[in-house]
Amino acid sequence: MIDPQIHIAFRLLLAVIIGAALVHKIADVKEFQHTLRSYKVLSYMVSAPAAYLVILVEAAITTALLFGFRGAGFAAALLFALYGVLIGVKLAQGQIYIDCGCSWVKGARLSVHYCYRNGALAALSLFLILPVTERTIGIVDYINIGGFAATAAGVYFLLDAVLHMKNLELAR
Repeated sequence: MIDPQIHIAFRLLLAVIIGAALVHKIADVKEFQHTLRSYKVLSYMVSAPAAYLVILVEAAITTALLFGFRGAGFAAALLFALYGVLIGVKLAQGQIYIDCGCSWVKGARLSVHYCYRNGALAALSLFLILPVTERTIGIVDYINIGGFAATAAGVYFLLDAVLHMKNLELAR
């Protein structure tokens, strides 16, 4: 069983992470469509509608995480696992010079680090499947939740930027 404070904090953190990736995709849908085409998994004709479908799915998962809908953690885990597997397949095929499409940093090339990151995020998402203990959440709990989520999100985005810079350095 998981404490409700931890459950809410993890939900909030994952919603921020997926939401940031979602904003990145919405901000430049054409670029995201190009990214999908570069993976060479979908045909050219399907990539435009698929981009909008991915955006809708990420928006639904973000909303479900924010509002605590049942199954949100499992959906997030599937999303992260799917992205991690897709990146792993492309790396195995030697296609490292495409944008991963999963980062708020433009031009984030594929790297095994993104596979590890997505695996860790999928595992974190699965914690939300655990049953939640029943106890009242107080004001101190909410302060802790906000502090944890803000700090963890900051660390996450900092590490994402560092990975991006490392990938740029390796590409030289």
